[in-house]
Amino acid sequence: MFDKIYKWLKDNKSASILIISIFVILLLFLWIDLPLAKLAVKKGWRVYQLSKLSGSLESLDQKIEKEKDKNVELNEKIMKSQLGQITGGVTPIIDLINESARQNKISVLSVNSFSPIELKDYDQFPFEISLEGEYHQLGQFLSLLENSGYAVHFEDLRISTKDVISNKLDIKLKLSVFFMRG
Repeated sequence: MFDKIYKWLKDNKSASILIISIFVILLLFLWIDLPLAKLAVKKGWRVYQLSKLSGSLESLDQKIEKEKDKNVELNEKIMKSQLGQITGGVTPIIDLINESARQNKISVLSVNSFSPIELKDYDQFPFEISLEGEYHQLGQFLSLLENSGYAVHFEDLRISTKDVISNKLDIKLKLSVFFMRG
């Protein structure tokens, strides 16, 4: 087969020149276009990486905005606090804890209050509470505290089973209540 092609090219010099010219043009095209193709692939990859990075940055910006919103919400809660400034020591908070527990049929085993912590514009009043109750009662109790009008921050919640038969739980809760300094 190659013999026939060789013979045909030898007999037809103009066809040989044409085929060689096409071959040379094809090689020149590849020689010029190949680096451009590589450059386009690299550029496309970089654009892809930049778009991916841009998406990550937008995601981080959204997370930062959510955290800022949480801080604004906490400051608004502190500003709208029922007392504004704490009066009568921690008694109103302990009363709130006891009343919320009573409404939800949760037993308060102990309430420990600690010395207030002075922060920039407000005071933090930390508490440790030991409770006994059922899971759904606990959820309602926490909801009452959170929606009480006080700026309440739940810091630690530990739940363990007390009695499997009666569904009673031992609950240890650390929380802080914040008040604006007057």
